[in-house]
Amino acid sequence: MDHMQDSGSGHPATSLDELRHPAHGSYEGHLVPGLMFIIWSTYWIWSIIDIHLRSKATGTHAYLPVHTSARPSSNNKGSNDSTTSSNGSSKHRSMGRGQPFRSRPWYPWPYWPAPHLEPIIKVLLSLVGVLIELYIGWGGWRPLYKPDGHFAEFHANNWQHALMYTGFAVSGLVDITGHYMALPPGTEQAFLSIAFLVETLLMGTHAKPNPLDQLVHLLLTWVMVACIVVTAAEVAAPRSLLLAVLRAMLVFFQGTWFWHVGSIMFRSKE
Repeated sequence: MDHMQDSGSGHPATSLDELRHPAHGSYEGHLVPGLMFIIWSTYWIWSIIDIHLRSKATGTHAYLPVHTSARPSSNNKGSNDSTTSSNGSSKHRSMGRGQPFRSRPWYPWPYWPAPHLEPIIKVLLSLVGVLIELYIGWGGWRPLYKPDGHFAEFHANNWQHALMYTGFAVSGLVDITGHYMALPPGTEQAFLSIAFLVETLLMGTHAKPNPLDQLVHLLLTWVMVACIVVTAAEVAAPRSLLLAVLRAMLVFFQGTWFWHVGSIMFRSKE
């Protein structure tokens, strides 16, 4: 059987069970996305705390407006100028400084000329993830179908991972679009929730060769489900500090659990 020569993990399939449930993943494959989620959520937590504290002091908030795509219209420009001249702090309020807390799908980076740095990085890293899964290090693209027309079953997991990254890339593109034009309220959160949904569905449908693998991925899947629910709830309650912090903490736990899964499934075998 020629297709027994590749189990998708760099070594030949040695049993019928391994052929049916090819080994997939690696410690590094769990370490890298886990690190990304940890860094991402840590930035969220820092931004949420900073915005919440600064929102209590009018005129000291250093971030862009809540809806960064909302630009003052020319019709309001005159009234804004007159208000600014009569009240020096109104200019700060027009820039979102000192306003009541409101959660965001992404947070502007105050030390960079492009405030929408976060969604740009999200798109770029997602595309890098797709390339790593389907091209880099494989000596060519990993197609879904073999030259003889049969389904390349050992490439399915790579395509699943690539689709997960694609969901976050689309979310990042929607964030960037919302920065330059007005979108319906909650659009960015909705697409972020969909990205978590795609990730959850793919994680839940992964082939798991043994009970331990099934258990650790099931626990990770439940954390992802919580991310979906909380992110969707933010659309209905955008001023909830609790939901904003909870979303960031759940993404942080998701990142650490990626590390746990990698250590349990791969480091323990060394």
